[in-house]
Amino acid sequence: MNKLKVINPLLPLKKNVHSLPLALTIFTGVMFSLLTFMGTWDLENKTIEKEFEQDATDIVSLLKRSLEKNLHQLESIVGVYAASTKVTRQEFRTFVNPYLSNNSDIQALQWIPRVPHDQRAAYEQAAKQEGFLNFKITEQNPQEKLIKAKPRAEYFPVYFVEPYHDNETMLGFDLASNSVSLEALQLSRDSGKAIATAPMTLMRQSPQHKLGFLILWPIYRQNTPTNSIISRRQNLQGFASSVFLIGDIVDRALKYRQPREIDVYLFHESTPTQKRLLYTYSSSTPKASKDLKEEDLATLRNGLHHTVILDVSGQKWLILSKPNSEYIRSRRTWYPWTVSLGGLLLTILLAIYISDRISAVAALVESERQLEQRVEQRTVELQKAKEAAVQAAVESEAANRAKSTFLANISHEVRTPLNGILGYAQILKKSTSLTANEKKGIDIIEQCGSDLLSLINEILDLCTIEANKLELHSQTVDFGTFLKDIVEICQVKAEQKGISYSYQATSRLPTAIIVDEKRLKQMLINLLDNGIKFTEIGGVAFTVSVLKSRKNAKNKITNKLEEITTIRFEVADTGIGMNSEQLSKLFLPFEKLENTSGFVEGTGLGLAITQKLVKIMGGDINVESNPGQGSIFTIDLDLQTYPNSYEINFHKNPNQQQVVNFQENNNNKNTSVETTEIVSPPKEKLVYLYDLAMSGLINDLLEEVDELEKNDDIFIPFSQSIRQLSEKFQIKKIREFIKQYL
Repeated sequence: MNKLKVINPLLPLKKNVHSLPLALTIFTGVMFSLLTFMGTWDLENKTIEKEFEQDATDIVSLLKRSLEKNLHQLESIVGVYAASTKVTRQEFRTFVNPYLSNNSDIQALQWIPRVPHDQRAAYEQAAKQEGFLNFKITEQNPQEKLIKAKPRAEYFPVYFVEPYHDNETMLGFDLASNSVSLEALQLSRDSGKAIATAPMTLMRQSPQHKLGFLILWPIYRQNTPTNSIISRRQNLQGFASSVFLIGDIVDRALKYRQPREIDVYLFHESTPTQKRLLYTYSSSTPKASKDLKEEDLATLRNGLHHTVILDVSGQKWLILSKPNSEYIRSRRTWYPWTVSLGGLLLTILLAIYISDRISAVAALVESERQLEQRVEQRTVELQKAKEAAVQAAVESEAANRAKSTFLANISHEVRTPLNGILGYAQILKKSTSLTANEKKGIDIIEQCGSDLLSLINEILDLCTIEANKLELHSQTVDFGTFLKDIVEICQVKAEQKGISYSYQATSRLPTAIIVDEKRLKQMLINLLDNGIKFTEIGGVAFTVSVLKSRKNAKNKITNKLEEITTIRFEVADTGIGMNSEQLSKLFLPFEKLENTSGFVEGTGLGLAITQKLVKIMGGDINVESNPGQGSIFTIDLDLQTYPNSYEINFHKNPNQQQVVNFQENNNNKNTSVETTEIVSPPKEKLVYLYDLAMSGLINDLLEEVDELEKNDDIFIPFSQSIRQLSEKFQIKKIREFIKQYL
């Protein structure tokens, strides 16, 4: 017994003359895979960067909206003072408490009057009379303890503060004694705008969360000019102020943001070279308040980050957003690796193929050389040389078969390598230097690839449908030609199996329909193929009929009326039938039944795809079946047709209709086409037949049908193949035929 010769694919590398094509192929494939990986990796990085930019922008927007909302509430207080000659402490409390209860971002709302030195005692006495017995205008000493404010030309004490709890130490504190707040007071007074202080340590009872800022809004005396700096300084009445803790306002603004894998650093730009880190927001929520050197900020700016300058009422805040490692990791995909591995797999397959071809060619050349030498020497050696050549050819063919099998098993994993193999095979076929055996091998590769691609396409069809990505491409279709093509395609399969096959149109059909021709043909051929596969005795009947037609609106492009016609496509067979359990699983993917001979070819996807296509087209598909009595599949579709486009199947006699039947011949192995005239019997006879059909008297009904055909020369489209159906289905078919003439 001859053994298959195994050729080492690395053997040609030992011979420089043969190793060059293989080396070039491997080098090119590896470089292509590497470049593809780098390209897809770069594309993925850009996608992540774009998503991060959007997420970081959303973070800034959240902070900005929170600050704008709080500034709007402060503006409401300004409006109260603008509309009143005097606002008492109780009125202030009554007005601001609703804002405080609905907005936890604001730590306190304050009224800060302008107090000249000569009115200081009066203000202090008035506060004491309101119940604040220890009230006095204060300032901080170098040890940050509150002491009585030193005399100065004017004071800006916190006179009203709400809520009072946890803000007691603020009451009476002169903001003019603090350089940070004094700068903001002066700028707000002169500009007439709301101005925020630089970040500062707030005077509060609670030891936590002390770093914050104030927003000051100037209020001028009513009916006084404020169109110049001098007039604004002269007519200043005081300030409405909101107090914020930086940590609290950032935490609340970003509390519910998604994604959470982004660290946010908040800086105050105190000088161009010195930036103060105000707050850090991350998953572990560390907080910091310290001076940060420029080189430390540069470290944060390494890698992917997003920075923006936010104007907070005159103060410049730098917001730096930086994704952590989890953000990047969660958005990485396997796509770059899959693409590069696919390229490497294709390279390996091509290298194996080229190595095999080089080895086969080298072996053939050596065999021919030895043959020529032995021809010159002796006739006996000639015969041996021929046998060696034959053996080499057998081994080469076996190697080709092994290669093809290997390619078929591998390439189904990835569609892209399969397309590459098909493309490469088509290029090789164009070569004029190939031998006949080589061309045969290439043909086998291309055919196997095409078949496998068809199977993959069927699976992809199902995936595309389930992903709701299938698009229908409707066009005007010649309905008669379309049905003829369907009939002829399936007629050949029926002939090969030796069963009968019939087609009939039970009513007038439109000549033109607007439909996705490819998908409709796919559905009908799936049903007819199933009927033929599962029918061993009898046959398959294909029926097309119009259920109803209704007018639609005028087409604005063609200026013609359109009609919507409900067309039924019915496929009946005399096959093995199905029980209720099988019917419940009939349209599931990869569900396959067995016929009487055992295994049936197919993937089990045909009916699943058909059902989904019918649903996409807005139609219905139904099946009736009983074990051993065959099956009837019906598809009802609403299709657009042109007005007056119905094919006139009636001839001279309006009671005659043309029906095309594929009848069995004598040997029951082939089918033939016959055209028969249907002549409608008298109406009273039809009523009698219909009553028999409704009563279920099948034997009497069949006798009457035979009698009509024999005596009245009336043909009823009820062939022998249909008579092999169950009584239930026979009655159903006859009743449908009779009903169209009543």
